[in-house]
Amino acid sequence: LKPVFPTMFALTSAGDSRGPRPSVRRGRLSSLDVCQPSGTCIPQTRRVRSVRARLSRRPTETETERLSRDVVELATEALPQWDLGIFDVQASCEIFTDLLVALDREQTRLKVKQACRKYRAGFSVNYSALFPDRFGRNYRGEILVGAQQAHEGMSLNGTFEPFHTETIVAGHRLVQAWQQCMTVVMEGRPWSVVGPELASFDYFWAEYERRYLSELMKMEERVRSFVRSIGDALQSYFVGGQRLASLELAVSMINELNSMANANGKGRDDMNSSVIVRAEHVLQSCQEEDKSVHAVAQHVLTAFRKLWEYFQWLCPRIERLNTMLARNAGLCEHLTAWEDAWAIGRDFLCGTQEERAAFVADVSALREATARHSQLLAWIEDSDVQALLAVPRLLVLRAVKSEEQGSVMRFAEDKTQLDALRRAASVVGDVAMVEAAVFGVEDEVRCGRVKSPVQVVKSMRRLDAFRLLESISLQVQRSNAQDWNHYLQAVVHTAAGSWDQAPLQQRV
Repeated sequence: LKPVFPTMFALTSAGDSRGPRPSVRRGRLSSLDVCQPSGTCIPQTRRVRSVRARLSRRPTETETERLSRDVVELATEALPQWDLGIFDVQASCEIFTDLLVALDREQTRLKVKQACRKYRAGFSVNYSALFPDRFGRNYRGEILVGAQQAHEGMSLNGTFEPFHTETIVAGHRLVQAWQQCMTVVMEGRPWSVVGPELASFDYFWAEYERRYLSELMKMEERVRSFVRSIGDALQSYFVGGQRLASLELAVSMINELNSMANANGKGRDDMNSSVIVRAEHVLQSCQEEDKSVHAVAQHVLTAFRKLWEYFQWLCPRIERLNTMLARNAGLCEHLTAWEDAWAIGRDFLCGTQEERAAFVADVSALREATARHSQLLAWIEDSDVQALLAVPRLLVLRAVKSEEQGSVMRFAEDKTQLDALRRAASVVGDVAMVEAAVFGVEDEVRCGRVKSPVQVVKSMRRLDAFRLLESISLQVQRSNAQDWNHYLQAVVHTAAGSWDQAPLQQRV
């Protein structure tokens, strides 16, 4: 060996970049390999390659700085709103979602340790759809905003639903972890500080997500179970044997549902089953002269049956139901239709004998007018504005000529005008007054269409009677607009036979 070392050293110092070939025996480095000077080639065994691979996966300070640059713009936009604590929920969810997506992408690139997400396997269908990658991070802004805003619970359908203590504590921990994480990211701390904070934030996120969404799914199940119980009660009423008990139970639960979900109507919860019982009695004992009341009773029972059919359609598709019941458009439409039908049945089936007689008289008068003037029927079918002017005038004219004045007397403020109109109508004549009520009256004297004194007198009398009729009609409509519109709707639909012509869509 004595002559070998000088020769090898001479070759290396002479500029041979390769140097002597190292000796490898059974995958191990020899003593000669260890003594090689810098610049010579050292063989990479399996152990050396694994160590170098692990070292190459460790992020450098340059990568940490790039993490801050990627996230800092979104964090600068979102954090001021977070500090205020009062912001628009939908807009904030979008802002935080963008920031969380960028943070998720950087954590995946830098191989930050991820908390376990196996609990998502037990999520419902709706909540599973929110996480395309079931076991990935999949951060969502709604969860972060929920931790910030709803520490103690949330309001659901007008009722405050408290969270369990474990969920509240997990929410506080997530908020603290988020604030600490954003602090180190915005300050540009080294990776030795940023990495553990990101891992800690992901752990507390998974813990709060598991508890928070479990609470929401329990609330969701309670709401859907309540809706299914309504369907079962309606099914027992229409199909089962205990009709009266099932009817009372179904109506009471529908009242509770209507007060929570019906955003289109009044949301009343005082609807009782007496209207349905009265409608059934009317249909069984209705006489030939009571066709108007018969039509109202049929309308009430049809609306109640349609509500049952809707729940039959909805229960197999209960997963589509939104837990916030007021956001289900189809449910609101059917509840509003039932609420309107119940109110009409209460007023015209369960009212006094005088109110029912006045209603029947108004419907009969409108039917006679439509049979005599086809143009009026066309206006009603097309919902023309002329019908809104002609029908109130006809009802006022009928009230001053008949003994059943209850329908109009409730809305008329100046009763002396009714007596004056009665006298003027008796002078002009019934036929002329009906035509004036339907089509209106022009000032023929001013237009120069009449010239003889007799025709001028008749025209002026008819014009004065029409002006008085128009004044009373406007007074009746304005005194209590909501109740008058309700009464007018019942009269027009009953006279025209247009109840239940517009079917409701079967949708959630």
